[in-house]
Amino acid sequence: MGMPVVVATNGRGIPVTVSGNGFGVPCTLATNGYGVPVVQAAAGSAGMAVTGITFGPAAPAAPTLALTSPNTDTTPDFTLAGDLVVGDTVRFQYSTSSGFAGASELTNTIDAAEDSANLITFTTGALALGTWYFRARIERPVNGNSDWSNVVTDTIIVAPTATTWNPSDKTAGLTLSNVNRTISHPTGGNTNEAIRSVAPVAAGQKVYVEYTIGAKTTAFTFGFCTIGTSLATGPNAGYTTPSTSFAFSTNGNLRCQDAPDDTIGHIAGFTAGDRIGIAFNATTLRAWARKNGGAWNDIKGGAQDPAAGTGGALVPSMGTLYAFCGLDANNGDAVTANFATGNWVDAAPSGFTQLA
Repeated sequence: MGMPVVVATNGRGIPVTVSGNGFGVPCTLATNGYGVPVVQAAAGSAGMAVTGITFGPAAPAAPTLALTSPNTDTTPDFTLAGDLVVGDTVRFQYSTSSGFAGASELTNTIDAAEDSANLITFTTGALALGTWYFRARIERPVNGNSDWSNVVTDTIIVAPTATTWNPSDKTAGLTLSNVNRTISHPTGGNTNEAIRSVAPVAAGQKVYVEYTIGAKTTAFTFGFCTIGTSLATGPNAGYTTPSTSFAFSTNGNLRCQDAPDDTIGHIAGFTAGDRIGIAFNATTLRAWARKNGGAWNDIKGGAQDPAAGTGGALVPSMGTLYAFCGLDANNGDAVTANFATGNWVDAAPSGFTQLA
């Protein structure tokens, strides 16, 4: 019938034959907004309907976005999982607006490894404190865009800075190192020594501290004391009457009011290389200790669980308390206080926080 024929491609080099409808009605080739060609025919004199034809499989499904870093991280990390194919573009958006007004964007072109894993990772630049919203989608040549992923919300906060040992609140024979976290008794030292933390335990706080023993030749004590407790007695600072302090000693006893009291809880003795964790609830005035991540107050027995508030050593009310460590008169002892969450080897009991 003398119909004109036009040969085109659909954007990926796939030939498309477009012809008239037999009545001299021309056809045109257009796209659907995603770069996917659509053949459009004009209605002819015989009343032919307008038709559209698309090429290639359907657009990819919406991916899943997950936050993988804590809300104290100002450069949060995310993973995106979905039907990823080599050559896809993943568009990642983040904004302080839940509607993503003025959203910032990152894009990533999928490589073979990401295709195989069906997983990619995004990291933003440093973000301001406050609530942020995040989403992503897959954009595939010819096939089109996926729907947006689930929206992830992250309220970024400032993490409290953990305390350290106080260089202005110690006896003269102690040496500080490791950003004021490690104390040592130098060779030639022959006096009892002790030190207090910069920050006190806040009212109502449930605090957790770990101590790592680097070297030990004699007695240590780890505990909490008031600002008025004399540090000159070194490891005996937990033994005052009336009580201004309490401490777990290297033989495992909890010392308070100038006497060991096995009835209120203790742990097995410890030595060089051991790691001692102490949990203290300032509301209930109960303390727990453990060695190398083991059972709490393991020698006392019974239910001993700081998270549940069971067991524990009950100590008198003393007022505001500071972490302290006392060393006996000897040479070469060393202890590192792990006050910060990031320095803990063992997980703190649920609800217990760093001393800040």
